[in-house]
Amino acid sequence: MQNYQGSLKKVSTNLREHFDEFFLENDRPHLLKAVKPLPKMPDFQRSLFLQRSVTDNLLVNIQLDTINPTNQRVNICGQVTRIKNDQFILKTITNVTYLFNKMDVRYIAQA
Repeated sequence: MQNYQGSLKKVSTNLREHFDEFFLENDRPHLLKAVKPLPKMPDFQRSLFLQRSVTDNLLVNIQLDTINPTNQRVNICGQVTRIKNDQFILKTITNVTYLFNKMDVRYIAQA
């Protein structure tokens, strides 16, 4: 019984020390890299590309304006689905979900 308790204590201590690395790596502001702003696409082009990505289930790269807590631009790759007229959900390959409006999109391109 002593052997198991010692091993469990080591694992729990290690997990406590490295919790951020294991579970919260993508949520930490200091780990987010600054993104070079791409040129903002015209409204009609963003609307067309969003509509096409929804209807064709395309994998797209999107740059969103200030959607994270540090007010930095974010590049995201995933599939877009429409909720309402101008509201969308983008689901990444790692199952992170972003809710955004059409006006939040700065740039969109097929991946």
